[in-house]
Amino acid sequence: RTSIMVRNIPNKMQPWELKRLLDAVIPGRYDFMYLRLDFRNQCNVGYAFINVVESTDLVPLSAFLTGVRWGILGSNKVPKLCFGTIQGLPALTSHFQNSSVMAQWAPLRAHTYYTCLDQPGKVPGREAPFPEP
Repeated sequence: RTSIMVRNIPNKMQPWELKRLLDAVIPGRYDFMYLRLDFRNQCNVGYAFINVVESTDLVPLSAFLTGVRWGILGSNKVPKLCFGTIQGLPALTSHFQNSSVMAQWAPLRAHTYYTCLDQPGKVPGREAPFPEP
């Protein structure tokens, strides 16, 4: 299994801040990220979905997030990780490509990224085109 749900994310955290954290902890080792946002209140709802390249990539991410308070953005929440009900990049993109969230402003959508396993010339961590419906 490679897809997780991260809960108890500080509500003021923006998608780019979560991406920066992933780049620091598992650079080039994740290919999907979606931080669920409440568009009316302009903040996230406290959880995100992340897919990593291999299940072993979850080890450093889990070690970094487990049991420590965020300590950022005025939040003392403790992150909780669990496996997602939707597993793998193909299933996640299939689920989200027809979702209304993909009609939102681009930074608020689900995102796919190039990884260290992609062909030469594709920069790991750079956003990849999201599959069309």
